Amino acid sequence: MSNLTKQERIDVSTIKYIPSETEKDIYLEQALVKAFDLEQDLDKVRYYYNKVDLNEDANPEIFVYLVGPSICRTGGCSAAVFKKENKEYTLYQNLQ
Repeated sequence: MSNLTKQERIDVSTIKYIPSETEKDIYLEQALVKAFDLEQDLDKVRYYYNKVDLNEDANPEIFVYLVGPSICRTGGCSAAVFKKENKEYTLYQNLQ
């Protein structure tokens, strides 16, 4: 049973489930290696991503969730938001 009162509970009934992208994105992988100081081909990291317009500017940001021994800690795994311009990704916000 939740300790939250009825007014404090979050209504998730309107949240739409969107499965993560399944196509590998080499440019995003390069940005992840740079942003998280990973050693490509050595660090065993999986990533899941979706394109979501977070700031309603008609240009979707890329929300990325990373999983792997070099990225996950006792508090959980890492997430980040990237912006894409042409084929280049720039780290917008690290959500560690």
